Amino acid sequence: MNWIIDFFAIVLMCSVQGSIVFGIFSLWEKSKLTAGTVRLNYFMLKWITLLYMLPISYVIDKTIWSNGFLFQSVPVVRWICFSAGLVWLGGALYFVVNYHRQISYIKKVLILSFPCDNEVMDVFYEVRDKLGVKGEIKVIFSDMSAAPFVCGVREVYIVLPKGGYERKALEIIFTHELIHVKQKDILWKYLIHLVKCVHWFNPLPTILLKRYDVWSESACDIRAGLVLEDWKAYFSQVLNMMISAEEMNKDFSAGLYEEDITLEERVNKVNHWRNKKRRIGIALLAAVSICAISPMSVLAAAKGYQGAYTNFARTVENGKTYNIESDIVEISSDDVMIQEGYANIEELENDTIVHNDSLLRSSKVPFSWTIKKKSRIMTDDFHKTKGSKFTVAVVNTGDDTIEVGLLNSDNYRYYFELPGGKMVTYTFTIEATDDYRFYVTNWNTYTITASGYYIINP
Repeated sequence: MNWIIDFFAIVLMCSVQGSIVFGIFSLWEKSKLTAGTVRLNYFMLKWITLLYMLPISYVIDKTIWSNGFLFQSVPVVRWICFSAGLVWLGGALYFVVNYHRQISYIKKVLILSFPCDNEVMDVFYEVRDKLGVKGEIKVIFSDMSAAPFVCGVREVYIVLPKGGYERKALEIIFTHELIHVKQKDILWKYLIHLVKCVHWFNPLPTILLKRYDVWSESACDIRAGLVLEDWKAYFSQVLNMMISAEEMNKDFSAGLYEEDITLEERVNKVNHWRNKKRRIGIALLAAVSICAISPMSVLAAAKGYQGAYTNFARTVENGKTYNIESDIVEISSDDVMIQEGYANIEELENDTIVHNDSLLRSSKVPFSWTIKKKSRIMTDDFHKTKGSKFTVAVVNTGDDTIEVGLLNSDNYRYYFELPGGKMVTYTFTIEATDDYRFYVTNWNTYTITASGYYIINP
């Protein structure tokens, strides 16, 4: 169960992480500073795509702050998160199947295609060599396509509608499509669709794909125009190929075809790029700042939430943890005799890890464990340095002795025995820098309850 919870936690944090930056980018692209920064904005959308996929905030939270993700610390919340994870998995599978159907249609177009004639291929080879595009690219005719497009990642195809073409038109078409190949736009579209499958509950990746279409086409327009040195002829060819978006599957391809609204936006972006003074330095600084905001924002929000969540955990556990029976006797920490040695796990009938119960580390972490006979319960591991402290308060409500201690990465333990009906507060001094687990072992022949709190960083 816990791997599903962990994975769902990563998905949720990545969704927030990417959405924060994309929301800021949406405001940024409307500002005057973006005039003439087509390639920079195009790059930023690629970075935002990665932010939806890379668990930067989660890794920082786990490795530097070492506070983990909060949804696993209370059983009720664990089950809520687990249930949400199952719902997410079902939705992701649905979107994967749906996209597979769309890809199957493109495959059908390729299967029913036929080779181009030599005149067309001669123009293609000239343009390919001029642009320096490497790798095998197949050029084909299709009766199922209404406009030229490029598709495929491992096997790249340029698909042309069957018909006669003037040389100039072919030069424009091949220049445009081969620049899409150089920009690896089909690969990035696949990645954005992967983001949409993973974050299907978030509407922003759908908008991200639409904005990527516009900025990638604009970046392609600029590069193609510079190569062809004839902007008027270039956009005239785009207008000739313009068709309704419903007639073409754009999700896994790229081409000259475009809707009239986004075509107008593309032309405007190119005009801004050509005619306006570009403040690249300011724009670049703003872009770097935007890209850096997301992980920090998510981490700050997580820290703030963690404080509230800690108070919630205390409230939930307080009744069980600190409601001590009147016949419980407190013993002094001076009377505790510390023992050490390798753990004898062969005699244990059950050995349970309470996942992430140890990750609320900024204050007292309450616990109440029901431990079966000859069983041990322990926390996730946590890092401690030599000379640091670990404090634990334990109440043994049973009649016989239990074992309370710390276990290092070599299965070597430092522990004391707490008699039945007793409670104690004791602080361990760490002997060596290592990863440790806090544990309680019940060697008795009946089930007992051990409760209290521990402080990893006192």
